[in-house]
Amino acid sequence: TLLPSQIVTGQGNGTAQFRCAYTGREHVQQCQTLILVTGRLPADGLYGRLAKNPAPFSLSRVGDCLQPSSIADAVYSAHRFARGFGQSGADGPPRRERPPLKGRS
Repeated sequence: TLLPSQIVTGQGNGTAQFRCAYTGREHVQQCQTLILVTGRLPADGLYGRLAKNPAPFSLSRVGDCLQPSSIADAVYSAHRFARGFGQSGADGPPRRERPPLKGRS
């Protein structure tokens, strides 16, 4: 069953509780498996408005303006942009910091 525009408010014992994002009406749905599908669209409205008009500065998109992800990815995107600011040329794929696994060095 597809339930668009619903906010999950609870889940357990073969049921899921929902609230409509528009009306606030709550309901319970019988289910054994709950799969959440959310919209992951770039938030580039400000960039679009600024890019329409000529300006005495340059514009660049970073973080969620390009592709929504985790807060860590957004911070990394901004950090990477700042480190490369004013440099030319592609520097290859981004490096990712990964925490060490227990028992491995």
